[in-house]
Amino acid sequence: MKFKKTKNILGITLMLLCGICFILTSIPFVYGIRNIGMIIPMLIFLCLAIALAVCRLLPWHENKFLRVIDDMVLIGVSLFMAIVAVISLIMCFGFPKTNGDDISVVIVPGAKIHADRPSVMLGSRLDKAIELLEKNENAVCVVSGGQGADEQYTEAYVMKKYLEEQGI
Repeated sequence: MKFKKTKNILGITLMLLCGICFILTSIPFVYGIRNIGMIIPMLIFLCLAIALAVCRLLPWHENKFLRVIDDMVLIGVSLFMAIVAVISLIMCFGFPKTNGDDISVVIVPGAKIHADRPSVMLGSRLDKAIELLEKNENAVCVVSGGQGADEQYTEAYVMKKYLEEQGI
């Protein structure tokens, strides 16, 4: 009976850790930082962690080999999610913020484009660059981005065109 309580406590604890890590990783969305490339894997790992924790309660799971494999996978998933959550928070909030004054260079990394228009994420990057460039008239803007197999133009060309349309 003691083993069953211990394994249930471990499973519930790891499930809670995964849930907390998922919530922490989702914090950037609250602040308008949309990076779907990170949220999808986190959802997959959260579902995996929940499935593994639920499997711990099934009767066929009394096999010692299955318990060890399950524990290792669940702990690995939990650690991965914790590391991703910490890195995400550091990336979003760990760097010093600037008020936008005295900027000499604005670098805008590329992202997905649709034909000759920027995607929503790229558009928000460009709009922020425009805001900074209008505050700092002597600043130089560097756009970057290649051309994907499904794209007609390079990302840099579309970004340049967008900035020129906005008067930059």
